[in-house]
This record gives sequence, structure tokens and C-alpha cells, in this order.
Amino acid sequence: MKKLSSILVLSLSATLSQGAIYITTIVDPNVLFSARAIEIYVSGTEDLGNYDLQRAANSAAFDETFNLPSGSYTDQFVYLVSNDSSFETVFGVGVGPTIQLGSASGNGNDGFRIVEDGTNNVVDVVGEGGSNIYQDSFMSRKNNTGPDSVWTIENWELDGNNSLDGLDEAGTAAAVPFGTFTVAVPEPSTALLGGIALLGLLRRRR
Repeated sequence: MKKLSSILVLSLSATLSQGAIYITTIVDPNVLFSARAIEIYVSGTEDLGNYDLQRAANSAAFDETFNLPSGSYTDQFVYLVSNDSSFETVFGVGVGPTIQLGSASGNGNDGFRIVEDGTNNVVDVVGEGGSNIYQDSFMSRKNNTGPDSVWTIENWELDGNNSLDGLDEAGTAAAVPFGTFTVAVPEPSTALLGGIALLGLLRRRR
């Protein structure tokens, strides 16, 4: 009985700690184009080394793949930045952990997606071939949406092209809503609820 209880605890812990990765903001700052960045949110615990970033440059196909460096993150925002020093110049040093990746540079009509390394399964995707939708601007994921295996524009707030024109570093940093995305709490599955009930019954019988 004790062994079964231990197995249930481990199984439930694994279920509750399953992670997910969301692309939450893309920014193309007019004040300093080399400060372009992609904000992602890691829900649960994930090693980013298990994932790749793919880019569809200038509305082309997703034909560029870049490995993400290994590193474990838990319930936090991570910033894929085109250039570390430029990003810090515009947004400061306290925003969150950064990963310098030259490919994290979108100029308004570039699409991005996170895929599983080795399988190419799409975890989350933003943008596709088409016209500029965040040139000299930004776009941010709506709360409690995603991740999306196909591009779902309805899940995004578009600030409009050129919305960052004329803003200095401080004004740009104030306009871009980094660190504000919130994740929906999933409804527990029937199997999970049944496991919790069984675990409680086993504990009462001790």
C-alpha cells in the first residue's frame, strides 16, 4: 500500500509540474533597432536546450532554425535578445534573464515559433507570411491564451505599426508591457481528480 501511495504521489507531482512555453511579446524598437527582442514565458520547469527558435524572415517560410542554449527556468519570463547591451540600454538590466540570439530580430513581418528540438513539433507560433503588423512597434499575447500550434491572431494585442516612433529609451520601455502576461490555470483532468481522491483514501486507511 505504501509503495502504491508513493507511486501516486510521484505521478501526480509530474502531472502538476508539466511545463509549457509561450511567446508573449515581440518588440521592434524604433529608438534602437538592435534592441529587438522576443519575450517568452516558461510555465512550470523547462530546459530551453530542448527547444529551438525558428524564424520566417520577411514573410518567408519558417526555414531558419536556431538552437536555444541549455538552461532550466521555472515560472518566469526569459528574453531572447538581438543584442544584450542594446536591450539593456533601452529596457534596463532588471527586466529578466536574457539570451543573446541574433535571430531574435523581427522587423514587423517576421514570424517566430518555438519547436521541440529533434522532433520539430510546434510548441507556440506567432506570425506568418503577410504584411507588417508590428513594425517600429510591438505585439503582446492576451492573458490566458496559448500556447498555439498554429498562428492565432485573435490571441494577440496589436499596438499598430509605428506606435513606438518618436519615443526615447525610457518612453519605449514604459510602452512595452514586458512581464505582464498571465497564464490560465487549467481545469484538472478526470484522471487527476481521481488520483487525488484515491491518494486521500489511501492515506485515511493508514
